Amino acid sequence: MFKKNDKSMFLLRKIVNVTLFVLMCVCVVVGIILMSSAKTVETGYDYLGAPITYSYFNVFTFIEGLFLLALGPVLLQLVWLVSDMKFNSRLDVKLVRNALFNQGEVVQPAPVFHKFKNEECVLNNGMEVYENIKKYKILFDEEAITADEFEDIKKRL
Repeated sequence: MFKKNDKSMFLLRKIVNVTLFVLMCVCVVVGIILMSSAKTVETGYDYLGAPITYSYFNVFTFIEGLFLLALGPVLLQLVWLVSDMKFNSRLDVKLVRNALFNQGEVVQPAPVFHKFKNEECVLNNGMEVYENIKKYKILFDEEAITADEFEDIKKRL
């Protein structure tokens, strides 16, 4: 019953996973680029006009590159862990709803009114059907099932 609604959640989970993986790769590549560009070579002229080369090491650029290379993927892994826990908890809620409403486990037989001779039996069976339809109406209101599924369930009951 919840399979159709789960597809969008699984797609969103895949999008989050791919995005975080791409960001981790970008962190590593940018970190390597920053660390390799920390040593800067410049050419200039001395006071007599002769060309000279200056070489210096930019510590701040190196530290930024090291931060992106080492801590960027770790922090993104923590973000992935939190998002995965949220997705799992939402899917678990749907599984609990399935268990509460006996979806996929117990199939309610369709009532057969013409076999009952006693009016009380017909009334009791009708109340059970009404209670089952109320459960499915709650699911429909929470958008756990579609309108077509709800109509099929009402016809079956």
